Amino acid sequence: MAILSGNVIGNLSGKLGNLAARTVYGQTIMSARPSSFNVSYSDAIVAARQKFAVTGAFAKAVLNSPNLGTIWDKVRIQGMSTFNTIFKSNYSFSSSLHPTISNIITPDGFTSPVASCAIVGQNLSVALNPLISVNTFSAEELNISLSALVVLHTPNSVEDPAFRIFNLEKDVELFNFQSAYTAELPLSTVQSALIGNYSNTIFFVTCITRTVANKIVQHSSTYAIQI
Repeated sequence: MAILSGNVIGNLSGKLGNLAARTVYGQTIMSARPSSFNVSYSDAIVAARQKFAVTGAFAKAVLNSPNLGTIWDKVRIQGMSTFNTIFKSNYSFSSSLHPTISNIITPDGFTSPVASCAIVGQNLSVALNPLISVNTFSAEELNISLSALVVLHTPNSVEDPAFRIFNLEKDVELFNFQSAYTAELPLSTVQSALIGNYSNTIFFVTCITRTVANKIVQHSSTYAIQI
């Protein structure tokens, strides 16, 4: 079927005969539907489907961060949604079981100032080198934000899913770009408990600079470490 909405002509979505339609950012995309479809259960096909699901979960978690979503929206591939842009940039890095340390939460960016990252008590402790040592910054860049994605994989119990993902954020106003700094990103009680249920944890961190009006100016490349 077809659904008309939007302008006078209408944007198409759904199925019409052997055609399928979808609208992405106001652009209607038509594609032919296969006349028949047989589900394959070969090892390679099953692994590809699993990798697809893993990458989809990772992309969704990235997009769930307002900071990261804004960054990726600026580099969105024409004709693609922001989600699909994140997905396309990460698919080759994912495994069929879980995201890997090679996945990214930001597209490119300046050299990461993160020196180390570890759980300390109830916080994710992120040590930063002086930002001035990795890049140049304008007078309007006064605040920073740290956005982190935590991936837990290899569960200790078969009752837990193969991996879990959650976001952490930290804002620092009137940041001193000349000095080293350690940020503490608080973990909830639930998040702390979840970490103990998995053998491996991957931390993905990016540093974002902002104006006093909270506008994002720059972001670092992705820092990733597995413990």
